[in-house]
Amino acid sequence: MSSRFHAVTRLPEHRRIVVNRGSLLVTLARASGCGGSMSHFSNPRRPILARLGFLERRLGPAGVPSTEKRQEVAMRRLFVLFIAWVSVAGTAQAQTECSAPIGMNLTGVADALVDVFKTSRAFWETDRINWIWDTGVPLTVDADGYPTSLRPGYAARTLFMEGFGGNYPTGSYTLFYDGTGQIIPDFDAVNPIYFDNGGIDNRIEFEVVNPTSVGIVIDITATDPTDHIRNIRVIRPEEEGTDYRNTYQTDHFRPLLLDRLANYRVLRFMDWMGTNFSPVVTWQDRTQLSQKTWSSNFGEGAGMPYELLIELCNRTGIPPWFNMPHMADDDYLSQFATMVRDQLDPDLPIYVEYSNEVWNGLFIDDAWWPGQSGQHSYAYEQAEARGWACPTCPFFEPFGRWVAQRSVEMFDIWRAVFGADADRLVRVLPIQNGPGNSTPWVLDHQVNGVAAFRQADVVAGAPYFAGEFGPDTPGIDQWTVDDLLDAVEATQFAFDSGPY
Repeated sequence: MSSRFHAVTRLPEHRRIVVNRGSLLVTLARASGCGGSMSHFSNPRRPILARLGFLERRLGPAGVPSTEKRQEVAMRRLFVLFIAWVSVAGTAQAQTECSAPIGMNLTGVADALVDVFKTSRAFWETDRINWIWDTGVPLTVDADGYPTSLRPGYAARTLFMEGFGGNYPTGSYTLFYDGTGQIIPDFDAVNPIYFDNGGIDNRIEFEVVNPTSVGIVIDITATDPTDHIRNIRVIRPEEEGTDYRNTYQTDHFRPLLLDRLANYRVLRFMDWMGTNFSPVVTWQDRTQLSQKTWSSNFGEGAGMPYELLIELCNRTGIPPWFNMPHMADDDYLSQFATMVRDQLDPDLPIYVEYSNEVWNGLFIDDAWWPGQSGQHSYAYEQAEARGWACPTCPFFEPFGRWVAQRSVEMFDIWRAVFGADADRLVRVLPIQNGPGNSTPWVLDHQVNGVAAFRQADVVAGAPYFAGEFGPDTPGIDQWTVDDLLDAVEATQFAFDSGPY
């Protein structure tokens, strides 16, 4: 797990530069002090923060043309804010007693949702009699992912709450469903009690007593093809006097999540939208509220329903940061902007960014690099089709030009939708940190005769640090803010040795 941070500065013609993103549970909000004071960043005990001086360098490697233009966006008056990937279960120390100028990436929805079934995997066929976990035979499912029929003697299986090392709540879970058939909770789920009342109340209550890494398994062992089992909901145990069975239909998020987010200034939904590896092209590809699962992993699924992201921002009063899928067509962009315009609190600004690190070979946005087995990435192919790629071109030039081109096209579509309220939009232009990167071409690429950076409000980059920390780091769940800062100071910036 690595971490990246944000730095903000004002530009002569634009609002600010943001050096953004992060993937370590960083609790530096407290270090900044209350009331937005950032005095801690001058503390000589924190040499890692002093090293942020490298951000004052001119954007782009030495020797690349358009030096004057890059100097226009040189960073000054740095105001540093750290953004972390975070799961609610592990962020007790991230709370602050007062508001701090810090944004937050969100990752993992399992701890956030009241209905934990929305994080389950796609159903697969299993053989319970012969203990065959996955037969490999495809199931026939409806548009929401529920099996419409079963082969005799076989079941449809899914699981959730797995992979947490057993770190999820014990207690009584309630399963609701529509349709006719039989469901068997298994593995961590024990002591099931069935309620059907002649099909009027399709409900199962089960307990989790000793949670494990396997998690909760749900098997559909029988389903009526004319009234197949569907719309499964699994409601987490009561918390702090809140019985979620009475509220889950209107309140999708745990109160604990809302409390933990209260002091942040922006919520970046890159992970919740399944941005990396996103298969989304058209508006119809998005996740619907009725779908079985709202999570995504490595291209399976399209992330959370956008209605839920808007709901979270409306309830917390925190502005959203949306990442548009790298293959999304113009109609998708227009429809998304329309939904946000019509449903989001009109007092909230909106950050909008094209995808996430499109040039990064670790993501399917750029899964196949030029020259590897003759396959090219989506971004490279788009650039090549426009004459921006050639055998002798700098490696990152095609990616930079395409990111700039599509970003500005996206900005224009959103602004057209918002019309007189277009000033609510914060147009984010992504850049790359490190030697030999795409940043000069992102900034200087001409779109309709104007450099891309002049058509954006925010420039967002991604230097990494502290890559060795993660859930398996001994004692990390007990670290204080000072423990974390001390550990981060002892590490090397990934920026010093990598191109990302």
